[in-house]
Order: sequence, then structure tokens, then C-alpha cells
Amino acid sequence: MPMHEWFSPRIPRSLRTTVPSDTLELPSVLRLRGPRPVRTAREHAAAKARVAGAHEDDVAEVVSELTTNVFVHGHPTSAVLVTTHTADGLFWVTVLARQRAVTLPQPVEEPDAESGRGLLLAHALTTAFRCERRQNGYQAFIAGFAVHP
Repeated sequence: MPMHEWFSPRIPRSLRTTVPSDTLELPSVLRLRGPRPVRTAREHAAAKARVAGAHEDDVAEVVSELTTNVFVHGHPTSAVLVTTHTADGLFWVTVLARQRAVTLPQPVEEPDAESGRGLLLAHALTTAFRCERRQNGYQAFIAGFAVHP
């Protein structure tokens, strides 16, 4: 399947998203700022999920966890971007943020652990989930949710 790069000139090259060419829509991009960025991201992603036919409560919960994590562990002045699109029968949400150069986060095995519960929840509520490094110190949290007719 051919891939096409979608981007806006204002988005740093390391944050540009590649989407399959059979995608019916361009990705929605939300740059988080303001007094309630996690709430804004959660509401935005849930609204897009509702239109796409994905379970909006699951999307809202996962986006809330992921955006909270990037604000707690990320670079304090870095842009945080949330993108959404539908491809391959899934509703995709990507949270992009600059992170310290540490190992990629892993979900915890114990539910009582102090950290890692958000990733455990993300794995449980998604059809596909991964974390990956991008250029210039950015990290992507990518979650795919089943789309129901």
C-alpha cells in the first residue's frame, strides 16, 4: 500500500505523520495549549471518534492518560500534538511530544505500581498500541481503536 506524507509547514519535520493512501480523510491535528490541555485533547479526540464510529469513552480515556503522561514526563516548553485519522478499519490517535532521552515506556505488570498504569490501560482499551521514537527527541504514542458501523 503506498504511503503519503501529510504535514503542515508549521509542524516540525520530526512530527509529520505518514498515513496510508486509502485514508478517506486528512488527519485532524490539535496543538495543545491553554489552561486545560488534557481536557481539550480528550474532548477533541472523543468527538472525532464519535464521527468515525469508534468507542468514544475508550478513546477519551486513553487520550487523557497519554496526554497527562506527556505533560508530566515531557519537555516543559515543547509542542504537544494530537492527531486523529481513520485508516485500515481503525480510528488512529497519535500523541506527539518531546521527551527526555530515556527508554521507551513500558506498561507495568502490577496494577498497584506507581507508574505505567496509563500504558497498561492504553493496551487494554485499544486494538493496536505502540510507542516509538521520532527525530529530534520526539516520542509518539500511537493508539488504534476498532471502528463499528
